[in-house]
Amino acid sequence: VAWAKYGSYPLRAKYCHEMAIRTLLGAIANAAIKHKRHIVPVLSLSIDFYIRVFVRVYTSPLQMKNTPTKLSYVFQCVGCDSHELQPVGRMVTKGNVTKYQPGAGPVVPQRCNDCGWHYNMGGPIWSDPIHDKQWVKNVLAEVEKNKEAYPGYNKIHALLTLANEELLDVPLHYDVHSMGGTLKVTPPNAWLFKSAIINAGYRVSSAHSNPLGVKTDAPAEALWDILRCWAKDHPPKTQPQPTPGEAILAKEPKLIANWTRVPNAQSKSQREGTPRFPVNPEENWGPKRRAGTAKGKNERVSKKARDEEYE
Repeated sequence: VAWAKYGSYPLRAKYCHEMAIRTLLGAIANAAIKHKRHIVPVLSLSIDFYIRVFVRVYTSPLQMKNTPTKLSYVFQCVGCDSHELQPVGRMVTKGNVTKYQPGAGPVVPQRCNDCGWHYNMGGPIWSDPIHDKQWVKNVLAEVEKNKEAYPGYNKIHALLTLANEELLDVPLHYDVHSMGGTLKVTPPNAWLFKSAIINAGYRVSSAHSNPLGVKTDAPAEALWDILRCWAKDHPPKTQPQPTPGEAILAKEPKLIANWTRVPNAQSKSQREGTPRFPVNPEENWGPKRRAGTAKGKNERVSKKARDEEYE
């Protein structure tokens, strides 16, 4: 269904909501390129049970050629969920001449280096930034200045704050609880895990689409090394062999984790106690039943039944 509607294959992963955003942006970009146009997303959000994107569309036959460099295929390990992105196209500049060529690959081996399982390939998805940080900052300042004008201020402010704090150049994210589940260990808390990533020399942020999401430019190998170190002090539960977790823990870590807590591992909003994921406004919050045609006071008829009635 996703391929028919958006020209992209989805993958089962904890980053599925962000992948949905990037799938939609990729479909918009592909539609725009047919008319010699290109897009610039200014805000892209996963909200409750739907997604909403705001994009600027520009007409430029020259900039249009950059679109394939902003799209990528996603390789995801079926064992440990490690993922890598492979750009659809690339731009090669020699002197004053710029050429557009197919993406170079493969970016992954036949088997995952961490657990030894194979990869699934999804996409293509939009792999460029999904927000314009300055635009988000301007809107956030406007909302804070006129909070009385917004009945849903808490929700709006939380979403804009999270979008503003995300790493823009890091597509998709990891879930430390899911990674801990793979290893059958109780994972470190988010602050401790993010601190270890920063102490290893990488950047890190939260993800607006997943309260447990961790965006980082650290490679999957570094993240698994950090959790290998954690597992030495927090032994995992016995797991039947062979499992991805057993294969990962069988290797010695090359990176020794430093668990010293770093203040910057928490975002400014976390340190200030600003609500980031407000509770749902009512019980059983979610999509309602599919719309139909009223047949009586308490009856509804589906489109299929209505069509059959007139056959």
